Amino acid sequence: MSVHSLNNYRKLPKSGTPGDIYLSRTDDGKEAVHLVTVDGELVEHTKLLVVKQGPTGDTGARGVKGHDGQNSTVAGPKGDKGDSIRGPAGLAGVDGRPGKDGRTPTREQVKAICETIIRENAELLRGAAGRDGRDGATGVQGPAGDVLYIGPAQVAAAVEEVRAELKRHKAEWLARILDHLEQTQGGTGANHLAHKHLTQLLAEVSR
Repeated sequence: MSVHSLNNYRKLPKSGTPGDIYLSRTDDGKEAVHLVTVDGELVEHTKLLVVKQGPTGDTGARGVKGHDGQNSTVAGPKGDKGDSIRGPAGLAGVDGRPGKDGRTPTREQVKAICETIIRENAELLRGAAGRDGRDGATGVQGPAGDVLYIGPAQVAAAVEEVRAELKRHKAEWLARILDHLEQTQGGTGANHLAHKHLTQLLAEVSR
């Protein structure tokens, strides 16, 4: 914007640069001020006060899209806490593949299991030692005897007596093992097979 000063208003130009101001004097010596409008016309400032607003012009064409702005470096305010929404339960999963068929152990494997259990629990299965008996009184020496002869029947009776004693001890030993298995290891899986095998042995020994 520029301000121009003239001695006489008759020297004012017909048009000028919009926004410029022209100062001049009338014939009677009064100061006059003219403004240049957007159309380039000079209008006396007193007339601007009575200028009526013209009709609204047409909407201008939409301008081109501007460039994206830069990201803000200032953190925004913290949002409100969101509601916790629990979704519906999912579908049930597919069934797993069938397991492999179990194998029934052989008699030799069951025997090996029994031997392992007996070996690992030998201290628990061993009975307490008995107390020493009292010494008997010394008898009177008898007379010299004849030559002793033991016949087959006596030998057979003695063998049967020893066998019966051995079977009794074996039956007690097997019974102690079975009782230990029932109290400590239950009756499932390999322990069940071992318990069954030992029970059969105990039945055979007790005949």
